[in-house]
Amino acid sequence: MSRARTCTRSLASSISPFENLIDNLMWIFKTHFERDARYSAPPGGGQPGGPFIRFAEAVLREMGALYEIKSIASAVDKLRRVNPVK
Repeated sequence: MSRARTCTRSLASSISPFENLIDNLMWIFKTHFERDARYSAPPGGGQPGGPFIRFAEAVLREMGALYEIKSIASAVDKLRRVNPVK
């Protein structure tokens, strides 16, 4: 199964392998659950959360990769900046 991606060469060179993985997880989440891969954070700070964060955290844990939830949220933010949702 192939999928069309809007990733440009400059985008591909500006994101880390972790951010690329999160980008793919965002695509999988949107495709299979038909929901945007977003998160929420409590007012005044605190731990980001939401369905996508839990999904990404579970996938990473199954892979044996341990990342902080803040790192997942930061990657989502960066990916949305470099390739905004239309």
